[in-house]
Amino acid sequence: MNEESLGLLVWKVEEGPIAIEDLPDEDQIGTEGFDWFLEVLVSPIDESSVYDYTTLYFTTLDECYNFKARVDKAMEPLEMII
Repeated sequence: MNEESLGLLVWKVEEGPIAIEDLPDEDQIGTEGFDWFLEVLVSPIDESSVYDYTTLYFTTLDECYNFKARVDKAMEPLEMII
């Protein structure tokens, strides 16, 4: 992993899939190119006891749903490099 990448553990999907078009206009700023999102509970890989919620954006419902299904079925948190 290089200095610019960040490793995260995704523990659970708290909310979603949610269509970005369902958000108020002011909450859609910065989401251009994406149509769906999930709210997920994450922690840094190197500090797995520090949790926070973040938003993951997806271009299609299939991508969003498939990621949610992977997290829901996993027995351990999923590792992501962003």
